[in-house]
Amino acid sequence: MIQPTPASEFTLELSRIIKTDPATIFAAWTNPEQLTQWLKPTPEFTHGEVACDAREGGEYAIEFVSPEETHHLVKGTYTRFDPPRGLSLTWTWQNGNPDHQGIDTVVHIDLKEIPEGTELTLRHEGHKDDEMKQSHGHGWGGALEQLAAFYEI
Repeated sequence: MIQPTPASEFTLELSRIIKTDPATIFAAWTNPEQLTQWLKPTPEFTHGEVACDAREGGEYAIEFVSPEETHHLVKGTYTRFDPPRGLSLTWTWQNGNPDHQGIDTVVHIDLKEIPEGTELTLRHEGHKDDEMKQSHGHGWGGALEQLAAFYEI
């Protein structure tokens, strides 16, 4: 089992309040049909292959397709599966930016029920430098905006 890497200056952490319950958000992270609706840096991205064996030890693959038709494939393994409180997964780019390719990172998603809905905290560990951290921050920021938009009144 992969252990969380120590927090460093290259660990990305984002929080977002989403107006629905933790179980609904958990499903959005583990169901391929739901993932394709929001997990992309901008709405213009689409997906190719998306597969999720949503369980601890299960693997996933998500192919992002940019508006310019560039394909970016990320693969990993679920290392923590704790519905509806959260999950952790390895995150390794198979192609795309050669500076990020093949670097094993870990994403932790924690979901906490609050009166307004769910407080989602995302922590992405293991970036090799600030550029990699900032690049993932842009992608995750856009994805969480889209996820929250599904539940806005």
